[in-house]
This record gives sequence, structure tokens and C-alpha cells, in this order.
Amino acid sequence: MPHAAPLDESGDRRSDSPTVPQARAAWDLDHQIRNAAEKQIPIRTFQDWNEAKPGFLEADLVAHGGTQADGSYLYTLTLTDIATGWTECLPLLNRGESAVVAALKRAKPLASFSLLGIDTDNGGEFI
Repeated sequence: MPHAAPLDESGDRRSDSPTVPQARAAWDLDHQIRNAAEKQIPIRTFQDWNEAKPGFLEADLVAHGGTQADGSYLYTLTLTDIATGWTECLPLLNRGESAVVAALKRAKPLASFSLLGIDTDNGGEFI
């Protein structure tokens, strides 16, 4: 039985569409690379936060796509300083690494303190 795949305008399977085994192999490789990167990142829980000094931020990326997970949406990078509660929300047009880095650079001069550390979830945009 043929696998579902994107079709071209004539209804034929697109030649650039990966086969299921190819897609699975690519996913496996991506998963292995991500797992290797995650193992190098120290893990802290919320209980580990004892920062009385401003400059240590918690970051979260929020998608504004409703119930849809696919496609491109507006995102908000929310940064919160643990010691002071200072919060900054920055808009992003996508969740790519370069968009996140650019938003962090925009946030730096907005704070009245030096940015000393940032904790994030394990989203690919942060790793």
C-alpha cells in the first residue's frame, strides 16, 4: 500500500517528497543530535532558584497560533528576572534560533541590570 505524500498539481506524488523510511531516518538523526546537545546542558528545577541578585532570567516562548501547530505565527518571548520580577515581552515572527537571539539582543538594553544568566525550557529554539 502506498504511503501518503504531498502531491503536485497533476495529482502525482512530488519527486522531492521523502519516502517514509527517508523521513524516519532524518527524524532519527535529528533526534540523536538534539539528545546529544541536551545532555551537555545542565538541568535546574524551579526549586534551584535562589537568586537574590538581578540578572538571572527565566525565558519562555509562546506561540499565538491557536489550536494550529503548523505554519508560521507570531510568537512572544517572555523574559522574567527571578529576583525583581521585571518582565519583558518581545515579539518574534518565527521561532528560529536567529529570531530568538535577535530578541535577546533587543532585550539587553531594556533591563536596568546586566543579564547574568538565562534558563529556558528544552525547545529547539533555545538549544
